[in-house]
Amino acid sequence: MLTSIKSLAIMSLASLAAVGGDMLWDGSKDVFTLESNLTGQSKKLVDGVLHTTAINDTNRFEYLTFSLPVTPFKFGSRSLSMEFMDCTFVMGDSLYVKCMTKDGHIVSSFKAMYSPSMTTFLGDRFVKYVMTPGKGGNNGMELCADQVNAKLDSVVTRILFQFGREASSIPMDIRLKNLMLVETPVYPEVIACEDYGVGINSSELRSSVAFTDATGHPFVLGTPLDMGRPYLLITDAITGETQQYYMPEGVKGAAFGSILTDNGKYVIGMSDILVFDVNTREYTTVGKGDGDTLCAGIAPDCTVYLGSVPHSVLIAVDTTSGTSRNLGRMDDREEYLNMIAVDKEGAVYCGIGTAKANIVAYDPVSGKRTQLLPEHLRGLGSGSVVEGEDGFVYASFGNFRIKCLGGKVVEENVSCPKKRIRKTLKYGTHLKEFGNGMKVLEYDLTKRKMTVERTDGGKNVFKIDYVSGGLDLTSMALGAEGVPYFSSAHPNHLGRFEISSGKIVDLGYNRIIDGGNFCNMVAYGDKLYGCEYAGGRLWEYSYDKPYSVVANDAAIAFGPSYGELAAKTKCRGAHFSVLTSPNVLLGSADADNNSLVMLLPVEKAGENFVNIQYMRNETYGTVTVNAGKLSRVDNVQAPDKSTSGVFDGERLSDFQMVSLGPIHVPEGSKSLVVNFSVKANKERGSQPLFALRGIEVSCSQRISVKPMENNPKILGQWEDDVTRPRAIAVHPSGKEVVMGGFAGYGLTGGGLGIHNLETGANRLIKEVLPGESCISMDFMADGNLAGGTSIYAPGGGHVLAKNPSVFVLDWESGKILRSAKTGGCNVIALAYWRGRIYAAADDRFMYIFAPSTLALVGKHDIFDGGFPLRNSFQKTPDGRLLLLTQYMLYSVDEQGPKRLLIPDKVVS
Repeated sequence: MLTSIKSLAIMSLASLAAVGGDMLWDGSKDVFTLESNLTGQSKKLVDGVLHTTAINDTNRFEYLTFSLPVTPFKFGSRSLSMEFMDCTFVMGDSLYVKCMTKDGHIVSSFKAMYSPSMTTFLGDRFVKYVMTPGKGGNNGMELCADQVNAKLDSVVTRILFQFGREASSIPMDIRLKNLMLVETPVYPEVIACEDYGVGINSSELRSSVAFTDATGHPFVLGTPLDMGRPYLLITDAITGETQQYYMPEGVKGAAFGSILTDNGKYVIGMSDILVFDVNTREYTTVGKGDGDTLCAGIAPDCTVYLGSVPHSVLIAVDTTSGTSRNLGRMDDREEYLNMIAVDKEGAVYCGIGTAKANIVAYDPVSGKRTQLLPEHLRGLGSGSVVEGEDGFVYASFGNFRIKCLGGKVVEENVSCPKKRIRKTLKYGTHLKEFGNGMKVLEYDLTKRKMTVERTDGGKNVFKIDYVSGGLDLTSMALGAEGVPYFSSAHPNHLGRFEISSGKIVDLGYNRIIDGGNFCNMVAYGDKLYGCEYAGGRLWEYSYDKPYSVVANDAAIAFGPSYGELAAKTKCRGAHFSVLTSPNVLLGSADADNNSLVMLLPVEKAGENFVNIQYMRNETYGTVTVNAGKLSRVDNVQAPDKSTSGVFDGERLSDFQMVSLGPIHVPEGSKSLVVNFSVKANKERGSQPLFALRGIEVSCSQRISVKPMENNPKILGQWEDDVTRPRAIAVHPSGKEVVMGGFAGYGLTGGGLGIHNLETGANRLIKEVLPGESCISMDFMADGNLAGGTSIYAPGGGHVLAKNPSVFVLDWESGKILRSAKTGGCNVIALAYWRGRIYAAADDRFMYIFAPSTLALVGKHDIFDGGFPLRNSFQKTPDGRLLLLTQYMLYSVDEQGPKRLLIPDKVVS
């Protein structure tokens, strides 16, 4: 959603914090009454603070409820003030505060809904709420006007507190102090924001599956993602009509893992676990999810299993009874339960990662879990588990390969002979066979287009109609002539907003980035620079050239499109997948004896060549290619680093050209058969994989391929060291661009990737500080870099540091000159201004440092404003420094932050 503040007049700077007032409860006496009945419920008074605890061991949302009798009062012009702490935060926690009359009517009611981003302070710091009847409160406290059923001037005799939590083994532990009646603060004026609608009117297709309903009619089920209310799409493969089925109110999250059972039950894990009946088109809520559901599997008794992140939790779903059970963590430390497989006896196997791979078997009868991957073989990555057609499960990690049954290893050093095909979906899975001879050739929400191959070989093309809630907008920068540019995620588009007309322009979709995004952008001169997840790439966009990414229409370098190739290939014991980072058509073997038989179009009879450009990588196997009567065997070896890297010298990969022929093609021939097969190279420990960049039948022999000319274009790539970039800046000289952020999956401590705009050279500064990643930065007057770090490792790595840092880096040598610690876990925003370094951290303090020594010269509480946002420090043309947080805009100087205004929309 794009919004704009209509007026920026400076408002009252009166403090939001209440001082003085009439004490309703000072902590000297325990006069509270517990009104709920939860397990382990208790209350006690410690040093003027009320401690209340309980456990919600039910299977539903419950409240820990207590009340305080007060000396009767009327609000008048006053507000209610209190300090509150949630010591054991669980996502979805909520707090209600209700001011009641003697006969139980509500004079005023308020609520706070706690979000995951609040975890950095909810365990160790009191939140001060000031609640004003008829208006609401601070720190995210909202007015519940619909609950009020008494006049504002009614007498209040009791205050009711309700702390809510979903069923959880984590005890509620909340604390309360200093309940007061205070004069209503003079708030900065609320500034109206104008809503311009969605920035990018599109949705991402997370996964799709072709199926026939109970009557045999063919449909496609699509699981989209946008910023609106979650929904599923069902498209009729005969008529092309699309129906949009919104999920129940309150369901949130992004779709990753799901499964369509043989009896038409589509099970998907969101914030709630849902079962959607594709025949009745009705939802059933069967329980709560645990984080994001990454994968799914199904047992012989039709129990569906779901695996999650970030707790590697396994959940069992009974679609018949409409119930689910949380079976607990499958690994005590690793975060990603990436794969699930179930053998013919019902034992469940989990492939887990990413910092330290694991393979775990779970016995659903005893509840016992067994680690199958020896501890000394565990390393960076994820374990793999696959169901064989023989009913066994085949698990692997690196050179470790086992065959399993009943939760035990029955044979070692063996691969899956033939994989069982189920309608299990992960992010990016698209199952195209209806089972009646029809096939989906294309289902594209960006193009809003579906192409279906009929049983007679003909094609039907339909338009997919749906209503998008708009893509997630992840970054914005002020470009040429003061025009804001913005980037979206899932999928990636670049857009601009023309302020004078209010027009939103979608410049285009970038298939190279696809589901990733520009995590941050910066403008300099006539260029816009973006740093990208998940490829770890630096991009440059020129305003004066048309937006054009050649990969939009065909990511392949030459020849037929990837989609057409995959659809027209007959696979046995193998399959093709379309990848976008890098852009290749990936062939993957499921059995030792495999083939991928491709029909390539022939334009002219006579002597022809089969031109192939493939990707070389150390993890790929041995590929055999047969075309006509010719064959070629290529052991795809990893090149030396010095010769690798068409796109970046740090990448251990290379695109190579192979031309087979000449092959005589008779008159009247329309196609040529090309057969691929692949085997793992045991000597190198490689996998049975290969990747194509382009393939064609041509009368001429290709020697090389001209690089694609894109705008935006790639300047550099640091795929492992800056996989999740967060900060980007241009050196004051205008000669270099730097990006920093988190390292790759399973890793901790990111680096800085630097591109020289004059020479085109790239350099890398690895892990700036041990266990830390640079997520905010600004250049100083002397050309050195000031940066702020995070201790997190969002790709599943292990947190090593205790607190983040502010650092100064010598630009020429790439060495850290000095660093200093702050509180919290993330220095979210940083600015160099008037000879000082300003840093805003997620402990909700603003720090001021002297650059020469990094001595702390100021520390200021910005708690009432909520969390600082990325790029929240902004320097204005008239020389001011502003700080934007969730609920407040501040003006900043050496004396600290001063409140300017409150937008009428909470920034998330």
